[in-house]
Amino acid sequence: MIPAFAALFFCISSAPDRDVRVVISSYAMGKSFSVTITHTALNKAPLWGDDSDNPPLSARKAMKLARALKDKLVKDSDEWKWELESLALYEASAGRWYWLATYEAQFQRGSLQGVAPTLRLVVLMDGTPVRPKVTEGRLRRDNRRNYISLPANDRGQRRSGVRLRQCTA
Repeated sequence: MIPAFAALFFCISSAPDRDVRVVISSYAMGKSFSVTITHTALNKAPLWGDDSDNPPLSARKAMKLARALKDKLVKDSDEWKWELESLALYEASAGRWYWLATYEAQFQRGSLQGVAPTLRLVVLMDGTPVRPKVTEGRLRRDNRRNYISLPANDRGQRRSGVRLRQCTA
């Protein structure tokens, strides 16, 4: 389940000279988690060629690495228990793949209305878990265009070269 207003963005840089290739953001427990995958990091990781049946990093190893990073970022409590919802492969560019682990916090006391807190983490094919940038607070909604917008950069400008998914909610 991926609601329109859940903070998930797959942003692909439109300028080839930029090092940023993919940005994946999620929101949980009053914090925004933004994972940035760079061209440099992808190029350091092994290729997964068409001639190989299995990726260079197994699903089991990717799950262990993602879980270890998740445990450093968020903790289970009496009210919330974090569970792995999915582990999926994504191709960032020709032969350059990464694992995306999606965790969802399950409410332990009664029922929950609304969107469950979600944490999305990336593990590269060389076994590197990509540590997200963590910021306090929610992503802002830009009501003029009905888009969820990323925070401004240090100079107060919106980030360029980033396409955001339009909200329907």
